[in-house]
Amino acid sequence: MLNEQERLISLRNTFIQKWSNEYTSQKSAEKVEYDGVIYYPVGHNASHNFYAGVGADGEIYKMSIGDESYEVSPGNFVFQSDVKTVRKVTDIRYEYWGHY
Repeated sequence: MLNEQERLISLRNTFIQKWSNEYTSQKSAEKVEYDGVIYYPVGHNASHNFYAGVGADGEIYKMSIGDESYEVSPGNFVFQSDVKTVRKVTDIRYEYWGHY
């Protein structure tokens, strides 16, 4: 029998996998493992791909992978491709997840 934490993790994983299945039904995208969390593709925009995963703590995490440019000094920009950003989601309703 699952304890409360394991049940939460299982429910959130099921939700994210169903969300990912709906998203990937129209395109090919693969899950990504990073820092012990499996992230599933859930959306994209012109420059980034968005993934969602559930950590061992039961929290939902968002990962985006895409191109970024940074201003290192006034008027001096540096471009980086495939920048990976990961953070804990505080409220899934207010996150930007791209589109299908």
